[in-house]
Amino acid sequence: MLIYDAEHLNRLLLSVAGLDRPGHFSALIPQRGREYTGELMVVGRCTNGRGSPDQEAREGTWFTLVTLADPTTRSALIARILAEATQEAAPARDPLSWVVGLRSQFWGVARRIACGLGLSESRWYRHVAWSNLYKVAPAAGGTVTETHTAPQMEVCQALLRHELVTLRPRRDTFMLGCGSEANWFQWFEGPLGLVEQGHERLLGRHPIRWGAIGDASVIVLPHPQGKPLDVLAEAAVGRFGIALKQAPGVPE
Repeated sequence: MLIYDAEHLNRLLLSVAGLDRPGHFSALIPQRGREYTGELMVVGRCTNGRGSPDQEAREGTWFTLVTLADPTTRSALIARILAEATQEAAPARDPLSWVVGLRSQFWGVARRIACGLGLSESRWYRHVAWSNLYKVAPAAGGTVTETHTAPQMEVCQALLRHELVTLRPRRDTFMLGCGSEANWFQWFEGPLGLVEQGHERLLGRHPIRWGAIGDASVIVLPHPQGKPLDVLAEAAVGRFGIALKQAPGVPE
């Protein structure tokens, strides 16, 4: 079952349609591992550099924002994006198998958290769901700025709420920053209904927050780039363990 349908994508693409921003863009559909049952969801900032020129030529899922103003062009693009997502969800492959061996600090922390929670060491990605705050970003990479994120913010808030309802994660890890120097989460915590339960600074300088969104335990970590990955993962696993012990019906 896909997490988005054509109307979800249409609202997303309309939010950026016609904007005068150079270059090609790509859109994210969240993914979940084949054996995911709510164990862990990881959320990043923005899908930056997803795909490749070869993939675009084969599937036609890169686009320019100006062309999205045309309904026919937009509808055709949505059909291609959904077709790609359907292929990724086919039984012959795991939708998140592409993260294996990837040199990524984000996925390095995700793997450490998953293994720390007792998920399969070699197939941890099969138990994880993944998304980002913002769904449309430059396809070939580069700096993501407010000119890219602001137009789609309201739609992305609603989409992330939909994802949490659909995927029903028991644990959410947001790796994107919550301090004054990188507070990506501030625009989403209200719409998502975060109830904060505490905050601190790891090693005295890396701010983190924790709490709950509905029934899900939540931790907000810094973006992992240049941070101690083991320390970030240990903080998340520790907080999730505390939340489990404090849950109703679970003995101390």
